[in-house]
Amino acid sequence: GDPVPFDWHSHGMEKAIKFLTVFLQTTLCYSLLLSFDYQVFDTHRESFLGIFHWSTILNNLLMAALTGLSLESGACGLGLMTSMLFGYKTIEFQDSPLTKSSSPSDFWGSRWNRMTGPGLRRGVYLPIRKCLRWNTHVAAMLTFVFSGLLHEFVLYLLSQRRGMPSGPVGIDGPFTPSYGRHFFFFCWSAGVLMGERLLGPYIAPWTPAKGPFRTFLVLMTTLPVVHHFTDEYVASSFYSDISLGFPKVLLK
Repeated sequence: GDPVPFDWHSHGMEKAIKFLTVFLQTTLCYSLLLSFDYQVFDTHRESFLGIFHWSTILNNLLMAALTGLSLESGACGLGLMTSMLFGYKTIEFQDSPLTKSSSPSDFWGSRWNRMTGPGLRRGVYLPIRKCLRWNTHVAAMLTFVFSGLLHEFVLYLLSQRRGMPSGPVGIDGPFTPSYGRHFFFFCWSAGVLMGERLLGPYIAPWTPAKGPFRTFLVLMTTLPVVHHFTDEYVASSFYSDISLGFPKVLLK
């Protein structure tokens, strides 16, 4: 649609308060996680059942929150500056994905990283649908596969960095990615979406349409494997680099 004009009196204070709120939340999250080297609870990820252990779930939930807040804080600040300079409203980067999602498709399609989603839809999903004439299920799964490959390429770019900083989890020398983990994570997410399409109609009558319990069930489809995504960014000092932009109070 057409750009929406930005009015400081009606939109400015709302945007500023949102930025300060996200900034504070990100500060608190980094203060906690840096204090424990990004692992607050003892891990039990050595076995398949271990990824469903409460400690793994809570660690992964905290890292998912840190990832979302780190990206959102930058997007909120940049969006506010863009609106002030050019006079147009910007879209919200996220819409409470960890607290209000009602389904996996709602999480990925409407709430998490709303900047990247439309790009993947226009650049991958729609061309597959129109050019290859494949159904929506196949197109959605291939879009996630492409996203996994794209994130693997990002890891490659991070591995080209020299002079890695030393910190709570810093390393000396170049970062060596464990290729395949990001690809696995997005393939898992594609499988979850496929499961939603196939089993959703049978599960829906037995679960609430929305609310905290519904969101908990949605998150539990992905939280057990989130570490496959976040571990690589921890090892590359990606989070530690971002943390330099926030004040922190280390707990130990």
